[in-house]
Amino acid sequence: MGVSLAAGVAHTLALKSAGTVRSWGDNTYGGLGNGTFNSSTTPVTVSGLTGVLGLFGGNGDSLALLTDGTVKSWGYNNLGQLGNATISNTGTPTPGAVSGLTGVVGLAGGRFHGLALKADGTVRSWGDNY
Repeated sequence: MGVSLAAGVAHTLALKSAGTVRSWGDNTYGGLGNGTFNSSTTPVTVSGLTGVLGLFGGNGDSLALLTDGTVKSWGYNNLGQLGNATISNTGTPTPGAVSGLTGVVGLAGGRFHGLALKADGTVRSWGDNY
């Protein structure tokens, strides 16, 4: 596993060598993924994440690419940027699966959307389509 960082608008994610994730910063919408909505100036553990290969930090939301080719998301979801077939202005403070997404080899996103590159060369997107 590699070690890397991802910066969101107001939070930061750190991928540890063991494939786990720590986060800190603003947590108004649960983007830290530790099951709370409490912001933190020190790193907290993202709940239930192991086998992480890559990270993306958005505008209060976060995405993680796992070794099995799936993607987990958590945090702000006002425009469907979590990809879980829901919309919520309150946020989701723990990681959950991006619906129907497998075979992912690359991950990116934007302010209110996510992108996944699949092993077959296709790209999937979700969230705001403005």
